[in-house]
Amino acid sequence: LLKWVGANSYRTSHYPYAEEAMQLADRMGFLVINVEVLEIIIDGLFGTHRALVRRLDTARVVVTATPRAHGTRVISGGGSGHEPALLGYVGAGLLDAVVVGDLVSSPPAPAVLEAIRATDTGEGVLLLIGNYSGDVINFEMAAEWARDEGHEVAVAVVTVASRAGRRCAGVEGRRGRGGVGRLAR
Repeated sequence: LLKWVGANSYRTSHYPYAEEAMQLADRMGFLVINVEVLEIIIDGLFGTHRALVRRLDTARVVVTATPRAHGTRVISGGGSGHEPALLGYVGAGLLDAVVVGDLVSSPPAPAVLEAIRATDTGEGVLLLIGNYSGDVINFEMAAEWARDEGHEVAVAVVTVASRAGRRCAGVEGRRGRGGVGRLAR
C-alpha cells in the first residue's frame, strides 16, 4: 500500500503532529514518501533518459535536451502528489519544460521564472497549467515577472469538463490534470 504523506514537508510549527503522523503511517504499513524521495524520482528520470531531458541547476525544472529550432515554448508543472505526473511529457513534440513542486504543493514562482528564462528563444512562452489555486497564483506571478524582463508569456488554465466539478461563488471548481496531459501531447 502506497500513500503520499507530506508531513516531512511541514515545519512542526505548521503541523504540530507531523512526527506522530509519520510514526503512525509507518506502524500501519504505509510507505512514507518525503521530499528526498521526490529527488530520487527525478534523478531516476535523468539516469534513464539523459539524451532526452536535462535538469536546471538553479531550480527543480526539467527541460528537453533537444529543443525545437523555432516556435512558442510550452511549459507546465505542478505539485508532486501525482508521482510527479508531467515529467514524462517533456521532449520532442511535447512540453519544453516541467516545473516540479514539492509533494502536494505548487512549484514556487521563482522556479517557473527560471523555466521561462531557460526555454524562451524570443518566440513566446505558453504556461499550460491545471486549475489548482497554487499553480494559478505562482505561474501567473512568474509570468508577470517574466513580462517585466521582456519575455512574451501567456497563461492557459486547463479544466476538465466533467460533472464532478463543484460551484462556489459562480466559479467552477474543476481541476485540470487530465486535460493538461492531453494538451501536452
